[in-house]
Amino acid sequence: MSTAGTTTDTRFDVAFTRSLMSLRRSLASMWMTYLDWRARRGTRKLLHALDDRTLRDIGLRRSHIDTVATDLRWRPPHRLLGPSI
Repeated sequence: MSTAGTTTDTRFDVAFTRSLMSLRRSLASMWMTYLDWRARRGTRKLLHALDDRTLRDIGLRRSHIDTVATDLRWRPPHRLLGPSI
């Protein structure tokens, strides 16, 4: 048997639980965005620390660093890799 108070409490509990789940998803998303930003920042710092010859050895130019750090799946254009052996 349910009373009006119990129904109200149940609705509140459901709404509160949904709010907490939404907050958790938002915080998780912000945390993942922060971790991704840190990874990109670290990649930029490491690549900027390399000299031009080393960058060329791995198929990059200094102007590609931001692109590489933004999209880690990025591949240099084939013309930068030089002739095939």
